[in-house]
Amino acid sequence: MPEEPPEAFVPDDYAAFLAARLHPLKAIAVRYAKLLMGTGQLYPINTAKLEKYRKIGELLTMCDDVLLAGTGVAVIDILRQMDAVNTAIAVGERVDPDYIAEMIYLDIQLMSDGHTSIKYEPLEFIQITKRYRRHYESIRHLI
Repeated sequence: MPEEPPEAFVPDDYAAFLAARLHPLKAIAVRYAKLLMGTGQLYPINTAKLEKYRKIGELLTMCDDVLLAGTGVAVIDILRQMDAVNTAIAVGERVDPDYIAEMIYLDIQLMSDGHTSIKYEPLEFIQITKRYRRHYESIRHLI
């Protein structure tokens, strides 16, 4: 019998704080989708520079709040779509730019803005994030 998926461990208030840090990714995703749709062509994008957002998305999937967890899934999918474009370009595969743009727009609509009054000091935020990332990495194989 397969192992049970791990329980949520990221507190919702911290998840909301993380979600509020996704505004730059949202802006990048909107511009990228507009470019694809406006030109009808695929363009490579350096997703390595966006990796911090993927890590935020992974942590968001581990909270109880459905909107925030859904935001995490949307973030991961936006980056997966961008990775798929990069792969398609690299191997010469034909992919419909409008489809990719529509998927990205759909994911953007699913993203929560993460409104919260909770504030973290920078060092505290880094320490908490490292602790949650270590735990996430230790259970990744169960997800």
